[in-house]
Amino acid sequence: MVVEDDFIEDEVDQPARYPPNSVHVQFFLQYVRLCEIMGLVLSQQYSVASKARRQNAIDLTHSDMALADWLQNCPKEVYWEKPRHHFWSALLHSNYYTTLCLLHRAHMPPATQEHSGQSTGYPTDAAYPSRNIAFQAAGMITSIIENLQAHDELKFTPAFIVYSLFSALIMHVYQMRSSVPSIVTATQERIQVCMNALKEVSKVWLVAKMVHTLFESILGNKMLEDRLQKAAGKRHKKPRVEASAIPEKEEQSQKRKYDDIEIGFPNGPPVPQ
Repeated sequence: MVVEDDFIEDEVDQPARYPPNSVHVQFFLQYVRLCEIMGLVLSQQYSVASKARRQNAIDLTHSDMALADWLQNCPKEVYWEKPRHHFWSALLHSNYYTTLCLLHRAHMPPATQEHSGQSTGYPTDAAYPSRNIAFQAAGMITSIIENLQAHDELKFTPAFIVYSLFSALIMHVYQMRSSVPSIVTATQERIQVCMNALKEVSKVWLVAKMVHTLFESILGNKMLEDRLQKAAGKRHKKPRVEASAIPEKEEQSQKRKYDDIEIGFPNGPPVPQ
């Protein structure tokens, strides 16, 4: 594992011309550790092998604890807080909250899942804490993006920021189903922040324009919003039928339209109801 001393380039008889910047060093070290955790989340929650087995609560707990430990031990130099915004800490924490969102999104129930005594459109926080954690993570991503935009720093962000915005928007669309007016209003504002950010990032990363166009088509389209919300909790349903058991007619490929595009969920687009 790379350590701080690896960045010291002093020679025996000559000091380094450019001494290491502590913020840059800590950013790289923490980013590497975060990428390790993200790799764990992807392999356990989104790999081909993970689709063949039922969800494992131990995997969720293990990854969640690893992320909590990362945040708790994050050095002050790169710890992001809204009052003291810094580009490198903002970039680092946008990746952290994207990973957190990615982890808990895989353990969310469908937004349309019916529960007795429920009027919110999704289960209670006590039954599915992952839903609330994913919402909070998406909110933090949007807050960081808003700060980067306010400091005119979005143009310096790497391409991964597009996926962070994509992840946040998925959760914001899901949260629009809430029956609490204040939550819906706040979520609409967050969606607008993300859409504006995508438009700005698209000047540097063209893929952002594609994501912006995708969500322009989804937002306001009840059918597409419902499909996206159902897909968010797809992994909570029973395992899919083996491919061999699917009738040949259903396997025929059709021309893809926006309502047929896979929205990036582990089990593919929603099954027709």
